[in-house]
Amino acid sequence: MPLINIIAGVSWHPISSIGVRAGHAAVYVDSEDALFIYGGRNLTDVKGDMLEFKFETNKWRHYDRHRRGFRDGVESISSELGFGPPALYLHAMVAVPNGVVVYGGLNGLGGAAGEIWLFNLTQRVWRSPRVENALPSIFGHTLTLADNGFIYCVGRDTFLRLDIGLTSWTKLPVRGLGASAMPTRGHTTVFYKADRSLVVYGGLRMGTELSSKMLIYSLSSGTWSELRGSGRSPPSRAFHTSTLMGDFLVTFGGIGRQGRSESEFTRTYFYHVGCHVWITGGEEDFIQHAPDGYNSFSGKHDLYGHAASVRSGSQMFIVGGFGGGTATGDVFAYTLPAAQVLANSSALCGHYTTRVHCLGNPVCGFCPSDGTCRSREEAGECSGANLLTGAQCPGLCQALADCRSCVSMGCSWCSEGRKCSDARHAPRVCAKLIVADKDCLMKNEEFGLTLFQYDSPSSKYVHYSFNTSACLASCFAADSLNR
Repeated sequence: MPLINIIAGVSWHPISSIGVRAGHAAVYVDSEDALFIYGGRNLTDVKGDMLEFKFETNKWRHYDRHRRGFRDGVESISSELGFGPPALYLHAMVAVPNGVVVYGGLNGLGGAAGEIWLFNLTQRVWRSPRVENALPSIFGHTLTLADNGFIYCVGRDTFLRLDIGLTSWTKLPVRGLGASAMPTRGHTTVFYKADRSLVVYGGLRMGTELSSKMLIYSLSSGTWSELRGSGRSPPSRAFHTSTLMGDFLVTFGGIGRQGRSESEFTRTYFYHVGCHVWITGGEEDFIQHAPDGYNSFSGKHDLYGHAASVRSGSQMFIVGGFGGGTATGDVFAYTLPAAQVLANSSALCGHYTTRVHCLGNPVCGFCPSDGTCRSREEAGECSGANLLTGAQCPGLCQALADCRSCVSMGCSWCSEGRKCSDARHAPRVCAKLIVADKDCLMKNEEFGLTLFQYDSPSSKYVHYSFNTSACLASCFAADSLNR
């Protein structure tokens, strides 16, 4: 029986086991209806094999370049013994048309790798593409395929773009933020098609600093920005997983600071990428018919160094990882109703049958006159009463906290209020409304008096050093200028 018929309801389900491993990578390939897993390490050695799980047959297939036959009941097949990527962990993997790409990682000796490999899905063999110029050695990074035919690599304070043919690559400038703001490893990256953007969450910065920051890269403007979504964000973490299910960034697991509650890393967090708001509060009301405890991981411990991938938009698979002082090879599935991960908000909201669940989704509103759940965009169709809304949906612009980030995303920046807004709904009263990047430097001034103060050098031997400070004194409110 296909696995999709076995999984029912909204909860965690144990599926299978692949043998202990962590630091591996996993991708779902829609054309094959299969989950592919490569590499990882257990407590003694590093893996150099590819595993494939076919959902139609519920069977694993094991590709090992060192042997053929069966191992632990799993068929091992390879047409080219001895050829393929080395044993790796903390590498990255991404699905491309008719193939799976593996790049970077740490080898069995702990050295970083800079090789790129393609697993051909037609022949089920490894290929070594001829790339112009050597790629940098890297680990703990991400690979993400966008809709423009390029693969983006984020990690180690760098930002790379590879062509889908794997013949050339380009190091891109980190415009808007600077390289120091980028995570080095242990973060996650997804491509959000509605905004044509990459969304990066968490990880380690500056070597060992845990981050809870969310960054966004606009493919249209080529600019990075920091997102400050509303709602209560999860604790800082690294080596977690984040996958896109509909408009929700679903984050699970990771390693955090000492002293944090284990329960904070065994629950599932939802961030609405369209509204830019964290859905928090213990229970996510937008999930209709959810059983008690659905949001708690079925495993015994929190996990980190695991892998995750999404099938059919509504089934997330968690594979392996470290937890409770040991590694695991368990495979779990987490499902959401398919109707609740639809990108079309009208169809999604119409699925809800109760007011509570309707108001729990930030893109929906409840119409009291006819008892229906509608998209916020359909507020005018709620006859006889106003459309009731619950969770806020501020959108992208209000999540941007500085002038350059704001205007680079097509929004408007009001300098006196230090706020970003949708260009279609700019504030009516704003003396300095900025819509161009070049004006952020010259016109983005706070209201008030600017006081410059010179302090004499403390040492008489210092003759050429100037110790000058500047501060802003807000002497009157913005609205006083409009009287």
